[in-house]
Amino acid sequence: RTVLVTGGGSGIGAAFVEAFVCQGSRVAFFDIQEEASLELKNKLAGRGPDPFFLKCDVTDIPALKQAISTIEHELGAIRVLINNASNDERHEPKDVLPEYWEERLKLILSHHFFTSQAVQPKMAEAGGGSIINMGSISWHMAFEFMPGYTSSKAAIEGLTVSLARAY
Repeated sequence: RTVLVTGGGSGIGAAFVEAFVCQGSRVAFFDIQEEASLELKNKLAGRGPDPFFLKCDVTDIPALKQAISTIEHELGAIRVLINNASNDERHEPKDVLPEYWEERLKLILSHHFFTSQAVQPKMAEAGGGSIINMGSISWHMAFEFMPGYTSSKAAIEGLTVSLARAY
């Protein structure tokens, strides 16, 4: 199966990439951290199929959709999508400007929707698959030092339920 991981160059995303490569999956991943992503590709050489890395800013929706098209062309229908890209940057509520707030929503929430929307037609055509949206317990724990992050992560739960019903 073809697997796509957003934010796959480091952290939790890199662990997903490694696990799926070692299981023999065709893995593609996006990240803006090119150096870390290339290091991961080198680390995984010979441990399974070579992962396919594309540098992609998931907040640029046209570029995101183009990158997905490239993966589908190169590797076939995406059957497992892991929406993982995020940034849990700490910030004080008093310091948040509208631009920062919108940036948090675009990075942490919006790509979950647009990536899912883009892969769904070919995933369904291929017989189905799994869309995994990475949330966080941070909003359940009422962390006070990152409202842009916690609000976005809370919204992912609602989005996931809606998409599960729609798809």
